[in-house]
Amino acid sequence: MHRIERSCDSGTAPASYQSMYRKWRPRSFQALVGQDIPVTILVNSLTENRISHAYLFCGPRGIGKTTTARILAMSLNCPQINGVEPCGACETCRSIQGGSSLDVVEIDAASHRGIDEIRDLREKVKYMPLRSRYKVYIIDEVHMLTNEAFNALLKTLEEPPAHVVFVLVTTEPQRLPDTIVSRCSRINFNKIDLDDTVGQLRLIAQTEGLSVDDEILFLIARKADGALRDAESFLEQIAAWGGPIDFATASRILREVDPENLDELFFSLSAGKPGEAIIAINQWLRNGLTPEELGRSLLDYFRTLLVAALIDERRLAGISERRWATVHSLIDGFSVPTLKNVLSAIQKTMVDMRRSLQPQVLLELAIFDIIKVLGVDIQCPSSFPTGQRGCQLQELPAKTDSEQNLLLENVNQAKKPEESVSGTGQMAERLPEDWWLEVLAEIKKKRISLYAFLQEAVLRENESSAVTLAFRTDCRFHKESVERKENYRLLTDVLEQIKGGICRVECLIDPELPVRSAVLPIGESASPRGFGGEPPLFSLAGGQVNSGERARTLLQETTDLFAGVVVHYISVDDHSKGGWGDAEYEKPDERSPENAG
Repeated sequence: MHRIERSCDSGTAPASYQSMYRKWRPRSFQALVGQDIPVTILVNSLTENRISHAYLFCGPRGIGKTTTARILAMSLNCPQINGVEPCGACETCRSIQGGSSLDVVEIDAASHRGIDEIRDLREKVKYMPLRSRYKVYIIDEVHMLTNEAFNALLKTLEEPPAHVVFVLVTTEPQRLPDTIVSRCSRINFNKIDLDDTVGQLRLIAQTEGLSVDDEILFLIARKADGALRDAESFLEQIAAWGGPIDFATASRILREVDPENLDELFFSLSAGKPGEAIIAINQWLRNGLTPEELGRSLLDYFRTLLVAALIDERRLAGISERRWATVHSLIDGFSVPTLKNVLSAIQKTMVDMRRSLQPQVLLELAIFDIIKVLGVDIQCPSSFPTGQRGCQLQELPAKTDSEQNLLLENVNQAKKPEESVSGTGQMAERLPEDWWLEVLAEIKKKRISLYAFLQEAVLRENESSAVTLAFRTDCRFHKESVERKENYRLLTDVLEQIKGGICRVECLIDPELPVRSAVLPIGESASPRGFGGEPPLFSLAGGQVNSGERARTLLQETTDLFAGVVVHYISVDDHSKGGWGDAEYEKPDERSPENAG
């Protein structure tokens, strides 16, 4: 790196540098980029002299809301206005652009958010403007005002003096009181289109004498996500590199992954080589990227592949024509459902990474999930270098015919469903399909009550788009609970996620399923889960069932329904003998949430 020496005459200050986004800030309605609707509304209002007393500019950051408010203030006060466009050269326009105008007041509501500031504003609005026709108050980030400040502003905002115009600017209009919104003329600003952003960046680069390839401009526009101010700041970072810059270097500056490197990763995944993919991920991590940034790059990459597989619309993917042709060559041989499932797997990994202490491990495990979704076999290295320890596979001796027959007999016996009822109430054995176990595991994470209801279901029919669940005649409550709107929607969503398509669920009552007995047979016993080898609480002896034994049976039903564990049990007979006053209760923990506050 060369050191740049700057010399200046004695007593002369060096010329101050102005940021690119400030230098290229629009100074007229015509110069605004990608905001056709707001510009049309304001221009027509100025042309027909229908000036509202209060405007509310809403939209994401970096898209020109405050800049538009300044242009509106110049149009209202410029003495040399040309139609509706300010001249930009008079003293009034220059003072508004420089923020030194006494008649155009910009207030940062994030730092002046109290009732005292609003009271001071109410006292000042009644004074006439000094040099201009209108006194314009631009309140930026207005959603940061306190409730008391909003209440103090209501009357002034509803009936301000004729010489006052308010312009409220916010990125979160949902946080504003309805009484404030209803008193303003609301104008919504949208994110700037990707092609419009690239066009503006290309104009800036040509004017500033920068040599930047279109691929880099598209990369900047995608990262800016519709915020032109961010895009201009990213272009300024690229310009600070000095001289021509290639795409790989620009990607590292912007902390993005080169799409060509992602192409190589995709080739490794489609070939079933997780080792090469993990090496690439660790290389990117050593270059300074975080697992979250890599996850976003993978998400954007596979979204581009999915868009290319669905429709021939380059603008939705946000890439150049040259890159669009490369993407189409990559997706040959992969179906839309496959790419959709890959995207879902990455999205799930991104969600899990936010709660994980080791997000890198989850990202590396996601590699195996992607390979599985792509439907290819994992390729392991056939040999290891000399001196490196590896897994050595040894050939086992061949089995004799008798051993082979015995093994087949054991396998066939294991495949037969058990017809006996277990002591814990598990009736018919479910079909041992891996995807149904995955469904139950996912349901257990999201809603434990639905998981408990599904424990009593038997998977009877499995089609590509339909699943039938059978319940015993004494499990009508479980069936109706599964069919509830919120539970049914969650179940179908999980089935769609696991099976990769829309799936319909039908629940029915099967009279042929054996009903669980209310009283256990004489001599048998059932123990609630978690007691290990302790004596069973529910042993029944004799042919007569008393109230205490019925209570124990109900307790067993309750623990089975909610997959619970009995931690303390007092018999009804114990209370009748010793009285309620003699019963010992465990003192609750004073630090528990029930006793907090």
